[in-house]
Amino acid sequence: MSEVKVDTISERTAANGIVVDGVTIKDSGLTIPSGGTLDVNGTIDLSGATQTGIDSTWKHLSTTSNASDVTQIDFEDVFTSDYNVYKMYMVNVHQQSTGGNIELRLGEPNPSDGFVPSLGFNIGGYSIQGTRRGEASYNTEYARIGINTAVENSSQWYGGMFLEMTFWHPYGTDQLTRASFIGFGYDNDANLQMPVTGGFYDRTHQAITPASCTGFRLSGGSGIQGTPTTKFHLYGLEQS
Repeated sequence: MSEVKVDTISERTAANGIVVDGVTIKDSGLTIPSGGTLDVNGTIDLSGATQTGIDSTWKHLSTTSNASDVTQIDFEDVFTSDYNVYKMYMVNVHQQSTGGNIELRLGEPNPSDGFVPSLGFNIGGYSIQGTRRGEASYNTEYARIGINTAVENSSQWYGGMFLEMTFWHPYGTDQLTRASFIGFGYDNDANLQMPVTGGFYDRTHQAITPASCTGFRLSGGSGIQGTPTTKFHLYGLEQS
């Protein structure tokens, strides 16, 4: 017999489960013995599952694309109670004209509601020829994540910002919102690529209950350029 067709298979001996070629099916669970392998070529959906024994991993939450020139880009309701730590990869961010700054404002809770009034930030970088850029402030509504940036054109096709940004505890009110970033920017005066690092934090709520931030705004002194397409990939850190 090469095929068995049934609607239900029940265990013969109570509490023993059913064993199929060494794999035990019992009490709605599946046990693969030591040395066994679960080979999945499709998709495993763990969105409604409680995960145990799995290291913390980054879960992709969304990708936002911008293909047109805009004054600003608002990210609303992107931070929730599901995660304490988030990463965003910003790919190919440009201003619409050269020489200005790219700034980020934390929503309170969303950009449409208002912004955290005071952030402390710093940003710095060295170009490959040793030219330096740096700036810091402790009492502004914005944090600068790009300084003296370039517009994308035929002679400056390499002038975009590429950043990996980490946000800590933006949603919860038990910790101040903090963020750090690392990546590549561009020194428009020297016409050179510039590795950059920096960070910022919610300075307004140091002595009072921290704000719950569910979104943020990204803007440029001359707006955000849409050609080539800018992309923002958001991830949340799954807790083990």
